[in-house]
Amino acid sequence: FIVKPFNPTLLRARVLSTLEKKALSDHTRDQLRRKQLELNEARTLQLALAPPPFTGTIAGRSLSIDVLLEPAKEVGGDVVDHFRVGDDMIVLALGDVSDKGAGAALMMARTHAMMRALTARPDAAELFGAPERALGIVNAALAVGNESCMFVTYLLATLELSTGKLAYVRAGHIPPFHRSGTGGIARLGRMGGPPLGLVEDAVYQSDTIMLSPGDRLLIVTDGFTEAHDPDDALYGEGRVETFLTDLASSAGQPLKQLAAGVRA
Repeated sequence: FIVKPFNPTLLRARVLSTLEKKALSDHTRDQLRRKQLELNEARTLQLALAPPPFTGTIAGRSLSIDVLLEPAKEVGGDVVDHFRVGDDMIVLALGDVSDKGAGAALMMARTHAMMRALTARPDAAELFGAPERALGIVNAALAVGNESCMFVTYLLATLELSTGKLAYVRAGHIPPFHRSGTGGIARLGRMGGPPLGLVEDAVYQSDTIMLSPGDRLLIVTDGFTEAHDPDDALYGEGRVETFLTDLASSAGQPLKQLAAGVRA
């Protein structure tokens, strides 16, 4: 508002100040719009790294794999993957980077690329047959030059379909839930080593269990177990175990059902 009579010099100063603020506001808005577009594109690319669900027969065994990846922000640090090695082996991988946002997303993509690169080695079958070796290689590479001390909790498991033997390494990750065909719930609790990226010469150890027809394996990140309501009550591992116990044998897309329960 200008009150007459006005001073021309003061009027010019006020108008120029207003125009400068408008230009700065427009520049900030354009920058935010550009960054949002970049983040949306990065989110699309990150989600594309997650493999699709699988249902089919391999080595004479029926197998179903369900996958769910939903970053807490535009991009995040969760990595999920499954792939075949040879004619008889399925590799399952789930990881959670210690941070969120763009930095965690880059760490996640690097971890994903390193693990997939191992499948091109001529000794890939032997390497993933002893998953502690594969995890040790990836850990050593991630730890080099890791000045920020960002780390990845990780669960790597390999399933021999002909025998039903599951070998797994739990690198600081939440113990997976194993539901037997009779409905009993057990946890794969043996710790195989520290999270990836912290100690270059860390030694990892695997453990094995036998899976039978009708068994289910549920691997989650703390995005499920540490989700909390407005009163800061955690969803917790007990609710996840109850969900798996009550899950019908023929239930499809169970992870979407679990995610809906967390949101509720």
